[in-house]
Amino acid sequence: MPGLPDRNGTMSSSSEAQQIRQLVFLRTIVAALGERTTPPRWRTQFLTDFGLRALARVFPRTPVHAALDSVFVAARLEHDQRIGLGRRCHLFRLPESAERAVSDVISESTFSAQATAMVADTQNTLMVKLASIAKQSATKRMMVWIYYRMAMGGQQVCY
Repeated sequence: MPGLPDRNGTMSSSSEAQQIRQLVFLRTIVAALGERTTPPRWRTQFLTDFGLRALARVFPRTPVHAALDSVFVAARLEHDQRIGLGRRCHLFRLPESAERAVSDVISESTFSAQATAMVADTQNTLMVKLASIAKQSATKRMMVWIYYRMAMGGQQVCY
């Protein structure tokens, strides 16, 4: 079945890259929604038009990367407080290799343009995008792969 790891627990690089990209889109949508809910899940404004303009003054070449890194940290801390630390993972705390791959994706200029467009979306539009991602079988395969990798690495299952 495409998208699932082979017997050695590895995936083809194109399949893995696509799943990491999907994970980053999911993470970005959830992070933006977390800022926009009432009350907000985390009190940041990095993924707003104002937040990106402010970061562009300090990080003129990489404002989107800085915004995503910052809001991901805030979301990670919020999730850690609710789930706990230790050998657990969640959308904002993945194994180190996956986190490096996430960082590589948000560094890409094509992703930066897509993320900037997402920032301009309304909360309802982001909810529609989130629902669309949830319906895709690739998302389910990606989560199965993450669970599998965690089990092979001796860590607990993701929450």
